[in-house]
Amino acid sequence: MSKALRILVVALFALLVVCGSYLAGFATAYLTRPAGIGVSGFPGAVLPTPEPTTTPVRAPVPKDLEKQFKVFWETWDLVYEEYYGKAELDSQEMIYGAVRGMLSSLGDPHTSFLDPEQNRITSQDMSGKFEGIGASIEKKGDKLLIVAPMDDSPAMKAGLRSGDIIAKVDGKETALLSIMEAVALIRGPKGTTVTLLIVREGVEAPFEVKVVRAEIKFQTVTWKMQEGQIAYVKLSNNFGAQTAADLARALSEARTQKATAWILDLRNNPGGYLPTAVQVASQFLKSGLVLYEQTGDGQRQPIRVRQGGLATELPMVVLVNQYSASASEIVAGALQDAGRAVLIGEKTFGKGSVQNVHDLSDGSSAHITIAHWLTPNGREINGQGLQPDIEVKLTDDDRQNNRDPQLARALEYLKTGK
Repeated sequence: MSKALRILVVALFALLVVCGSYLAGFATAYLTRPAGIGVSGFPGAVLPTPEPTTTPVRAPVPKDLEKQFKVFWETWDLVYEEYYGKAELDSQEMIYGAVRGMLSSLGDPHTSFLDPEQNRITSQDMSGKFEGIGASIEKKGDKLLIVAPMDDSPAMKAGLRSGDIIAKVDGKETALLSIMEAVALIRGPKGTTVTLLIVREGVEAPFEVKVVRAEIKFQTVTWKMQEGQIAYVKLSNNFGAQTAADLARALSEARTQKATAWILDLRNNPGGYLPTAVQVASQFLKSGLVLYEQTGDGQRQPIRVRQGGLATELPMVVLVNQYSASASEIVAGALQDAGRAVLIGEKTFGKGSVQNVHDLSDGSSAHITIAHWLTPNGREINGQGLQPDIEVKLTDDDRQNNRDPQLARALEYLKTGK
């Protein structure tokens, strides 16, 4: 059975280290991986929930492939005949290892296999409550990056930071793990402890951090009125099942309070569901395209704005940084290409692929990259990222002193027009 979820797995599937997991983004993935399949709609910008599809009927094996596969069975027989520890062989784990190796050979960290337990973990509902450490992660090359710890989460309390590299999880190296496999290792029941080996820029040697998992609750959308009646709207953690509805409520409240301009903060947001990204972008655009999906044969499928957005008129800035990924980049790219918003901050992550998730017959699952997405102007984001219109760095010194020069620059731009 194929869930046929259009998930942007970021970075990232961005999986939420809130450790249940989550797809994006940042495949984009969340370690709290909530994973709701449904998409909550809001007035005027509703995308239908994708219909599940059935597993394709297996085609006959071509003769040349049958010959190539003979090597697998020859090796299998040799292991069972000669291996020193053959009495303890686990044929199921051997099959899973072969499947993982097959997908790993593709060189795409977002095309991956999950065994039944890993799949169960990463298929919880994206309800906004789960058990884990409370941080989003993403795979970049062979490095497992912390995109952002959530506010007041175990990860934040343990001192983890955006940009930290997780080299090991409970002693297991992460370099060869897929993003989904990493999520399955890091998440876990509340009250249990996970030990992470951290590599941090500016720190000479790797160091261990022990994090006690907890129940994590979060709001994906928060907002407040800034000086000059500028509405500041922050999308935190992911583009989940409730994000679109929560955003609609926030925009309605801000309109009621006579907002004169918008700031949409997508910093440290690793992404999530493609339909949610389209819904979010459609709140700020009157018409046109949100993105193109481009398949491996070069065919492009346009995905258009949903009519009836609540915030299509007032001046607007979008805040981005190097950990804005996947669905965040879809929204930012659409608004930038349409001339609807000015992007301020730092270059984005560059996660621009789309995955289908297929449940297999034994409860395991295969996550297959089916397309890359492009901005309305045809820009490739995967591996490239988005360049902000106005670049403003946020330094460690700024963070330590609770300064936000990126937000300050956004407010200045909306007040002065430059």
